[in-house]
Amino acid sequence: AILLMGLYIIIAAATNVDKFDRYRSESVWVMFRLPAIPILMLFFFGINVVGWDKVKVNYRFIFEHRPHNYLKATDIMLITSFFGVILAVGIVLFVVAVINDWGEHLEIIPIATVALLGCILFLPFNTLHRRSRFWIVLSIGRMIRTPFLHVKFGDFFFADQLTSMVVVLYDFEYFICFLLVDVYNDSEKCLDANRYVRPILACIPSTFRLLQCLR
Repeated sequence: AILLMGLYIIIAAATNVDKFDRYRSESVWVMFRLPAIPILMLFFFGINVVGWDKVKVNYRFIFEHRPHNYLKATDIMLITSFFGVILAVGIVLFVVAVINDWGEHLEIIPIATVALLGCILFLPFNTLHRRSRFWIVLSIGRMIRTPFLHVKFGDFFFADQLTSMVVVLYDFEYFICFLLVDVYNDSEKCLDANRYVRPILACIPSTFRLLQCLR
């Protein structure tokens, strides 16, 4: 389904370039990229789990999961597919809206898509593997408090993955800037790289890893 959606998006975008230019499409694609990269990373993590299962690596013990509270490869793929379908639907909806001229402020579609995915991640109800979702949130919290806590392997692994996702931090900075500045007018000031903020964002993952090593 995602493959067919991707083909549709490519064909539609190629045949309606002028329409996309009118709807700040560059800004929209940056906002869609924000959740796309973590979803892709989660997919490859699922592939890792498949390999670990085949070679009998006890990743449950390594990541300190409880015996009956861990994600199997199939669970990871299902969650990835769920998030991926939501993202793909948002993208297709934006493409259809542009082609059919549904309105002027279509950037609300990627904003709503990112907000929905974020709400699902922090959903407090006991569904969609709540403990595993909260493990991600708690890992972020432990990583931020690195100098004051004992570093576990899960913390190290999570921070190590973050060093490969600096672009996500850039996109998050742009998303916040867009909500605060560009969404209220037709400018695209946030697309210009912030020469003060972005170098700091690029240093954050490596700084956390350094602090973990020192700890």
